Amino acid sequence: MKNRNQNITMQLNGRLGNQLFQYAFGRAAQEKAGGQLIINFYGVEQKDKEFPNQMWGDSLQFFNTTYQKESIAPQSFWRKYLSIKQRLLVYLRGILGKTFLKESKYQSYENLSGMDKWIADYFKKNSLYIYPIRTDVYDVGRHKNAFCLAFFEDEKLFKDIRPALINEFTPKAPLREENVSLYETINTTQSVCITIRRGDYLSEKYKDAFYICDENYFIKGIEIIKKKINNPVFFFFSDDLEYAKEFSKHVMDENDQYFIENENNPVWEKLRIMSACKHFVISNSTFSWWCQYLSDNEEKIVIGPKKWNNNSENNSWVQDEWIKI
Repeated sequence: MKNRNQNITMQLNGRLGNQLFQYAFGRAAQEKAGGQLIINFYGVEQKDKEFPNQMWGDSLQFFNTTYQKESIAPQSFWRKYLSIKQRLLVYLRGILGKTFLKESKYQSYENLSGMDKWIADYFKKNSLYIYPIRTDVYDVGRHKNAFCLAFFEDEKLFKDIRPALINEFTPKAPLREENVSLYETINTTQSVCITIRRGDYLSEKYKDAFYICDENYFIKGIEIIKKKINNPVFFFFSDDLEYAKEFSKHVMDENDQYFIENENNPVWEKLRIMSACKHFVISNSTFSWWCQYLSDNEEKIVIGPKKWNNNSENNSWVQDEWIKI
């Protein structure tokens, strides 16, 4: 028998872009379940201690989000909220994820083999959204608490509550004084958000898989925008502002109007300013994805990569209405 007041418990991973996906799934599930949304931030808080000033920790706290917060070790979290059977299955998934399910755990549900789908369905039957790593649409289960441990990076998992998410992903703090003029220009022009992701994408560990949106990609994107929009005004955002400044000088014509974001913007302020733009040339980052998704311009043009990750066939981030290059 299904529990019509089921709680949604989540173990959070990643920084803001990832956290927004996980929260979005949790909220969509909560709308169906009727219970509380309970999020454990222990893992990201430990990351914040290990890598300070790199935007780890609870980034959801800066927005109009609503959840019950926990900060306890995973095993303690499971003991507090999960049944004995659920806990045993979580441990089993940990073992299988390193062996039998190692190759398939990052696939979308639709791409799983028959046996793998059976395993995913069995976990789901027990209100465990832990395999595959992106999982499937939430259904109310019979357990008191559902447990979610995945990235949920697929719009179909929460598209029905998009208006609510737009409101909840509004920053609590007011617009910073130093950004008032920039924000006004964004709102009164055919503003185009250019998001250049570099940082760890250039490292030996991630370059082959994730460095897809290179200089040529952005040049092509800007050319497309210029052909489709009259009098575009470009706004450059990046985790490497010195590079963004040099790149913009190189690619912008003398008649182009463009701006570089102010330095030292907190992540919540960046999301507010970027999502206010009317059009987008995004990189393959979850943060870029949310900036275009939260835009309220019904006629927005989004230039995005046709492939998100060189190491995976999964392309759940890429939306049909984008212009893909």
